[in-house]
Amino acid sequence: MNGRLRIAIALNLILPGSGLILAQREWLGFVLAMAFTACAQITVFGTWIAPEAVAEWLTATGAGFAAAVWVVGQCLLRNSIRTRTRQARADQISTCFTLADEAMKLGRYDEACGAIDVAMTVDDENAETYARLARLSTLIGEYDRARKAWRRVAELDRRRVFRLEMADALDRLPYRAGE
Repeated sequence: MNGRLRIAIALNLILPGSGLILAQREWLGFVLAMAFTACAQITVFGTWIAPEAVAEWLTATGAGFAAAVWVVGQCLLRNSIRTRTRQARADQISTCFTLADEAMKLGRYDEACGAIDVAMTVDDENAETYARLARLSTLIGEYDRARKAWRRVAELDRRRVFRLEMADALDRLPYRAGE
């Protein structure tokens, strides 16, 4: 977790919405921060400054809304961080796939294998990564590794995108690596 993200989380705990501003959701963060501040001021004013001048229901409503805005602010920041993290992973995996494809076209199978290994370190539960590994392993004659990769694809492919390709590839693989 980088420093900017840690600061965003800390600020968001103190003033909901301020972390969203650092997470590049400026307007949403600004609106939440203003709403929380207004509700918190009503609560503080009605509780400590002039409790006789502010109705109890208004103080309770301000406290309730401040708590609700605080919770919403934390949830929105968490979702924003998760979305950004997923997108960053997807971009990294896409870059690895591009490098692997280019290396395979040039016949540089070691480089392609390296790019696929990097993609696995980014997300080791990506069915497409294992499918690419299985194709590459078959191409270079590592049939045991290809078979293991296709089995991993079978475990991870919930949408069954690779089902037909996997069945066909497993049927074409020799029974033993030496054959």
